[in-house]
Amino acid sequence: MNEVIYWHAPIWEIVLVVSLSLLVLGWLVMRAFRSPNLDATLSTIEPSLKNQPLFFFNRFRGVESLNNAARQLVNRASESEQRVYLNIIADTCLESLSENRIVMKGGWPDIEATLIVAPIHDDANNPVGALAIISREAPLQPSDFETPVHSSDESEVVANFEAADWMALGYSLYCHITRPLVRVRRSIITESGEGRTIWQEHSLSHTEENVLRYFLCNKSQVQQPEILFEFAWPDDEIEEYGLRSEQKDRLRRLIYQLRQQIEPDPRNPRYLCTVHGAGYILYLDEEARVDEASFQSS
Repeated sequence: MNEVIYWHAPIWEIVLVVSLSLLVLGWLVMRAFRSPNLDATLSTIEPSLKNQPLFFFNRFRGVESLNNAARQLVNRASESEQRVYLNIIADTCLESLSENRIVMKGGWPDIEATLIVAPIHDDANNPVGALAIISREAPLQPSDFETPVHSSDESEVVANFEAADWMALGYSLYCHITRPLVRVRRSIITESGEGRTIWQEHSLSHTEENVLRYFLCNKSQVQQPEILFEFAWPDDEIEEYGLRSEQKDRLRRLIYQLRQQIEPDPRNPRYLCTVHGAGYILYLDEEARVDEASFQSS
C-alpha cells in the first residue's frame, strides 16, 4: 500500500530556506575562487612585512606588485616616475635572472632603502622569475662577514704584475697591454677551512677583450646598451626603438661572462657595474663612484 505524504509550509518559509541555501552556496563559490590576500598572510607571518614593498617579475608578464605597500609605492609617483620605477625594478630583476645571483641596489628608491632581488628556480633549477623586496635596513656587505685571508706569496706575485707588459686597473685587477689576458686577485677557502688570497689568470674571448678595452677608453662614463651592443656585434642591426629582447639578453650574457673574468667577487661587482635604467660603467679603484640618480633622471 503506497502512502503519499504532503509537506505543507507557508510560502515565506520556503523562500527563506531557498535564500539561505543560495547565500551559503554563493559564499562557498567566492571562497573557492577569490584571490588569496597576500597582505594578510604576510602580516600573520611577520607584521613588519606588510609595510615592505614586494614585487614579482618574469620575462612574459613583467613587474607585478604583490602587496599594498608595493602598489602604493608605484601609485604615489607620477606617470613618468612610475615608468622609471618599473623599468629600474625590471632591469634589476633581469640582471638577477641573467647572472643567476642575488642583486642589491643600495639607495633606491630613496637613500635609506635597498632594493634586493633574488632569482626563483623551477624544479629543474632553471631561473623562471625574480622576487624583489625593498628593505629599509641596509644589508650586510661581504666585508662584514668574510673570513680573513692571508697569502705568503702575494707580494711576489704583485711584483711580477708591475712589469711593463701589465697595466694595473685596480688593487685586485691587472690587464695585459697587448694580449687578451687579465689577472684578478680573489679570496678562497681551502679544504682545511683556511682563507687565502690568490691571483688567477684568465684568457678573454675576442669580444670580451674588445668590450673591456672599450670600457677602458671610456672609464667612469656610463655606456648605453645600444652603443655597447653595436661595438660588440657591429654586423647585427639595431632597430630604431632600441635593442630587441634577444639582443638585450646577449649583451647581459656578455657582461656576465666578462665579470666572471675580471671581478674579485663576480656576485658583487666592483669594477664593471650596472647603472640601472642607463647602461654599464667601468670603475677603477682610485676613482669615486658616480651617483646613478643623475643618470636615471636624464
